[in-house]
Amino acid sequence: MQITMLTFIAFYLDSAMDSGRYDDLSIDEVKREIEAGTIFPFLRARLEGVMYFRTRLVQ
Repeated sequence: MQITMLTFIAFYLDSAMDSGRYDDLSIDEVKREIEAGTIFPFLRARLEGVMYFRTRLVQ
């Protein structure tokens, strides 16, 4: 994945965090998903309507 795409994702995640809608999302939960290799499907489901993940990015 290119650095520009990761930067784009980081901006969206930052915006989602600042919205207050995801205050219940914990670091431990995100860490668990990263370790399981399922962070992108998790974010796609969790941030539905806020962030659009193209299928090729998460497969």
